[in-house]
Amino acid sequence: MTFDVNNFEIEVLQQSKTTPVVVDFWAEWCGPCKVIGPILEKYALNSEGRWILAKINTETYPEIAAQYNIRSIPNIKLFVDGNVVDEFMGALPEPQIAEWLNKVIPSKYGHQIEYAKELRLQKKSDEAQEILKLVLDSESENEEATVLLAQIFLNSNIDLALSTIQNINLGSKYFDNAEAIRIIAKSVKNIRNGDSLRDNPTHLLYKESIEHIIANQFESALEGFLQIIRKDRKYDDEGPRKLCLAIFNMLGPDSEISKNYRARLSRELF
Repeated sequence: MTFDVNNFEIEVLQQSKTTPVVVDFWAEWCGPCKVIGPILEKYALNSEGRWILAKINTETYPEIAAQYNIRSIPNIKLFVDGNVVDEFMGALPEPQIAEWLNKVIPSKYGHQIEYAKELRLQKKSDEAQEILKLVLDSESENEEATVLLAQIFLNSNIDLALSTIQNINLGSKYFDNAEAIRIIAKSVKNIRNGDSLRDNPTHLLYKESIEHIIANQFESALEGFLQIIRKDRKYDDEGPRKLCLAIFNMLGPDSEISKNYRARLSRELF
């Protein structure tokens, strides 16, 4: 099977709008290219259509190499929706190549995951949970689905939520999301287990705001935390600020709630 490209516009840019395309910029005279090329070809053949490999000889297509600022080869770029979204240069060891591919190639279940997010926000957690479990049955290492499932578990079973994300650690694309769940889970456990803040007059509002998170009432939670910050920004070792940031991480930067309340938090703090 050949992976050589004859029409970059069609075979890479247009193709990447439906299937991710990994482009290997190489040349015959490049020794490291001859090492990395067969590795990429092997993984492409075993990808089950999750992504496509396209090889661009920089000597044959210098204008394309110049367009994408190729100054050193091998240069491997991932195209999604017609754009470069990730890349690396040099002949990495095979385990690192496998790790990179696993990390950057979007899931073929992206639409299902987005639908699960919508269901969760509509408080249809059972339906969202079923979709995510089906995704993870096929892609057990899908960390986006894993984090979203843990967020749903957070509403009913904190220990299960924590165990679900136990393997998502520093270096993962979804580490911040997982860490947000850990911060919220710790706060819920403290507030429910008779923590040392019980006698503080702000305690009731703090407790109610934390419980609002578990109920997916994020705006109510954030309003409460901002109210506490106005009175005592150091309360519970800056617990309200940390929980605001955890909510932002959990909802994502594109959420209107995150955008609105991040600006309000900044005004309160600065």
